[in-house]
This record gives sequence, structure tokens and C-alpha cells, in this order.
Amino acid sequence: MARLPDAQQVAFTLRHEQELSYAEIAAVLGTSVPAVESLLFRARQTLRQYL
Repeated sequence: MARLPDAQQVAFTLRHEQELSYAEIAAVLGTSVPAVESLLFRARQTLRQYL
């Protein structure tokens, strides 16, 4: 997780540890739902590389 950019870390944590919806994460980050989807997609891709 430490290798992820800050926004990706926050989005990933909110989704998988806090179990927030994409809309809730977007509200917390002050961004759009599609931006959250992109952050989570890129975070998952990066994490797969390191597993």
C-alpha cells in the first residue's frame, strides 16, 4: 500500500476497509464517481504487480 499515490491509498482504504460506496468516496475526496473508479482500478493494478 505504501507504494500507491496518496489518493489511491485513501480511495482503496475507504472502499475495502471502511466499505464506503463509490459515491461516498467521491464525496470524501471531493471528486467524481468516475474518478474514484479510475483511482481504484489503478490501485488494484499496482497492488497486483507487487503480490
